Amino acid sequence: MVRSERLYGGLLALGLAFSGLVAVVATPTPASALDRRVATVDSCDSLAGWTSSGANTLALDTADKKEGAASIASTGPGPDFFTRPFGAPIDTKTNRATGILAFSLYVSDASKLGDRPGQVELTSSGHPDEDEMDWDMAPVRANLHNGWNDIRLPFASSGTVGSPDLSAITFFRMFQFLDDPQTLKIDDIRIEEKVDIPANPRVVHTTLGSADVPIASYDVTEWGAKPDDDGDDTATIQAALDAAGEDGGGVVFAPAGRYDIKGNLVIPASVTLRGDWASPDAGGLGKGTILAAYAGRGDASGTPFITTHDAATVRGLTIWYPEQDDAAAVQPYPWTIQSDPHDGYYGPNLFDLTFVNSYRGVKIAQNNGHFVRNVYGTFLDDGFSLDAVYDIGRLQSVHLGPAYWSGWPATAPRTVPSEADVRSYLRSHATGVTIFKSDWEYLYALSMDDYEVGMRLAETPFGSSNGQAWGIHTAHGKVGLQVDSVNEIGFVFSHSSFETSGPESVSVFATQNIAANPLNGLMFNDVTLGAPDGTPVQLSGTALLSFAHATFTDWSTDSAAIRADSGSVSVTASRFLADKPDACLGAGVSSAVFAANTFAGAPDITNLSKGDVKIDNTTWRPTDFPAAPTADPGPEPVGTQHPDSDALHSVSDYGAQGNGIDDDTSAFAQALNAASAAGGGTVYVPAGRYRLTGHIKIPRDVELRGVADGPHHYGISPRGSVLVATENEGKPSGTAFITLSRHAGVRGLSVYYPYQRYDKPIAYPATIATGGVDAYAVDVTLPDSYTGISVTKDGFSSEYLRGLGLKTFVSVVGADGVRIDNAMNSVGDWQDGAREANAPPANWWLDHPSSVSSGFELTNSDDAVLFNDFGFGVAYGLVIGGSSSNIRVHGHGVDNSERAIQLTGTGYGIDFTNTQLVAIGGGGKRYLDVAGSFSGKARFFNSLAWACTTGSDIAGSGSVVLQQWKSRNSGVQHLGGTLWMDSSFGHTTPQLAIGPDVRRATAYANVGNGGFVIDAQSQQYDARLNIAR
Repeated sequence: MVRSERLYGGLLALGLAFSGLVAVVATPTPASALDRRVATVDSCDSLAGWTSSGANTLALDTADKKEGAASIASTGPGPDFFTRPFGAPIDTKTNRATGILAFSLYVSDASKLGDRPGQVELTSSGHPDEDEMDWDMAPVRANLHNGWNDIRLPFASSGTVGSPDLSAITFFRMFQFLDDPQTLKIDDIRIEEKVDIPANPRVVHTTLGSADVPIASYDVTEWGAKPDDDGDDTATIQAALDAAGEDGGGVVFAPAGRYDIKGNLVIPASVTLRGDWASPDAGGLGKGTILAAYAGRGDASGTPFITTHDAATVRGLTIWYPEQDDAAAVQPYPWTIQSDPHDGYYGPNLFDLTFVNSYRGVKIAQNNGHFVRNVYGTFLDDGFSLDAVYDIGRLQSVHLGPAYWSGWPATAPRTVPSEADVRSYLRSHATGVTIFKSDWEYLYALSMDDYEVGMRLAETPFGSSNGQAWGIHTAHGKVGLQVDSVNEIGFVFSHSSFETSGPESVSVFATQNIAANPLNGLMFNDVTLGAPDGTPVQLSGTALLSFAHATFTDWSTDSAAIRADSGSVSVTASRFLADKPDACLGAGVSSAVFAANTFAGAPDITNLSKGDVKIDNTTWRPTDFPAAPTADPGPEPVGTQHPDSDALHSVSDYGAQGNGIDDDTSAFAQALNAASAAGGGTVYVPAGRYRLTGHIKIPRDVELRGVADGPHHYGISPRGSVLVATENEGKPSGTAFITLSRHAGVRGLSVYYPYQRYDKPIAYPATIATGGVDAYAVDVTLPDSYTGISVTKDGFSSEYLRGLGLKTFVSVVGADGVRIDNAMNSVGDWQDGAREANAPPANWWLDHPSSVSSGFELTNSDDAVLFNDFGFGVAYGLVIGGSSSNIRVHGHGVDNSERAIQLTGTGYGIDFTNTQLVAIGGGGKRYLDVAGSFSGKARFFNSLAWACTTGSDIAGSGSVVLQQWKSRNSGVQHLGGTLWMDSSFGHTTPQLAIGPDVRRATAYANVGNGGFVIDAQSQQYDARLNIAR
């Protein structure tokens, strides 16, 4: 009898409500090469015993089959597609823990399956709903593609009704309600027994080289994946990924070759899918590990090709859509990679990837801390989409253009479009990078070639963005940078070029969609802008656009280098290279300043504004205004931090238990000593919790390495490799927990102190200390250290440190040539997510920021580079003292601090670019605290500061430069020494207060809301060309 959909749905709902009827939503499990058939349910070579319901018709298909003589086809709207009672009971020869129901299922049109109820059932009662195992079709449908699919349903994740007897199965059914008729085929119904493949950490060897010593626990070929054989490798690769997830994290390696993925992949938390890769710009296109993606054709809103979970990493792969082969008939596909969109999610990490011809590339939303590095691709609709990102995302070295598709090696029967055809399509249809709501987005070295819109700043209900960018380059497209929205904190761009082509092209386009907020502003320092047939800068909204040391190369004679219909414009120390109209200020422009600029001919500035417009391009030359450093700030090239030897020693082989109970100190020491005796190598720490009651020393040329192959937040679950430290409680002068010898390193693990307290911090020695030169730390998380890293030896480098120092996170004393790249100093690793027993309450650091701790300290240390680092909730975000000189600080961010930046010493050559500073409230809080002891030289270019009502203090006898300093809520107090301030934007009056003891203050071409107000107690200042916003 055919049951109603209501009854079917009611039974499913009851299964979720009562323990006796449990309908667990089970995701199909992938296969491994070792899973074995233990029983055949039905070979589907005959229609005998098979029935279907309603209007469905059954037929035997001898032409299209997966095995044997035939398959069974059922055509109709359902619900019962396949029903089969068995006269003789079938013994599954397995149990709930290891059994798997497997079969092949053909789908004629997966996009029309809908979301109505469906279920697969196996019973020992001879009929449904009694002594039954059942699986909801919803997760099965989510992974189906047109054609044949391998379905594998583990007994362990089935729902149950009654007590099914696994030794006497007598009934099988698959039902699915549909809106439209569909043809489904079934073949080879069988029982398999799951056979696990144990993790086997080993150094994997690549054909294209590697920036580190690649270590993996699993190889997809061991699970049955076969490159270059035209078979579907979805299930086998997913099986390996799931196994690594069950281990608590690890790396799954796919050797070089082409893997056909007919379905979708999910990267579990703390797991890396890694392949063999080289940059396509260095001969790697078409080589290495290639994932051929087929699912989702025609459905841009479908299931992403790859979905990532907490701290998941995708690394060293090329992704290619074989059926996307015609630029004149581009087909929609879902996002190639999408983060799992739930609040509190961390990641993903996307490294060393080539996207050949994705329709939609990467969507990252409702998460924190993504890190994208070394990505190349041709994206045909949207490249990157970022939204609801609340904690420091990074895009670093991303290169988009037509050549990755047009240059793809053609293989019959697939064709590759010409570069001209791809260029034409991109110019009419594609956007490279779109940033919606993102707090503190860090952008470095992005290029977008031939895109209709290279980069877009926009808004969703989550909000809009603020951030900083270095090395953004657009070329040949229609719009370089389109600004539809930016929050009142602002966005800064340094050392970039926005060049476009075509009669409607605009290099920087601030549209009329920008909200009418007097605080909105974008600042451009050392940028090049050109649109030979169009307009380099078009301001249609009400924002402030500020350009310092800009170069305008060329533009249409029918336009101008800068066209402003409204808002405010500041152009200082810039060059206009074409003898054409230089600027046109419309009647809606509220204010503008042009100062110290040079022109190809006589300045041609049309001013229709009745606002505050000041122009003086004769008093100064561009060289009279300070210029930001043009040398690339970093990061350190990937590949310089690894042991020279490929030898591998696992702490497990020396008796480490990793259970959080036994003391593993001795096992670690033995493994490290063995690596040292062998001349160096890697000591590997599998996922687990390792209790160490003593300290360890990493010998020369040895790396201590956990399972994380990228950055990892401590609040994720599972946490990967965790070292639990207990020694030297209350003894800060004791031996560091980890000491790094010469060229020794630590990577991919966390160190946790179980007895630490947030309310009354306990002093410990440094968690990591340098005992030799050229030591390093990569992807290390320290959630609750007292002193995180103590650097006293030259040449130390780090990449993506995370965590907290209750006293100091990173201390550098007397060490030269140090690099700190992409560090994240935040209590969030201790406070948020999967919490330890000693974790502080939520928002503790927001409500009780430390008054004593510091994020980063440099003392008597020269030639240091701090690149794109961040700190939250500390008293002193960054302190530079002593004789520290030649310090390059780029992209530094500090949030909720007492004093975001403090300068105390005698050093010179201290340069800041793209700084973002937050000190919440008043009292003794400061954005910039230049102490009375400071007698050095420091310069700040392109800075954003907000939320502090007591502003910045500049005291001492030294020299400070502020160029394009955008400050909300408070101004600058100049108390001593010399100050140069130009091209800056102050929101609150007075924007500048000058004390009686200053040597000299200079304020040129600044902008202030309501006017740029100076409160002077000394006449030792020169203020000119300052305007009102």
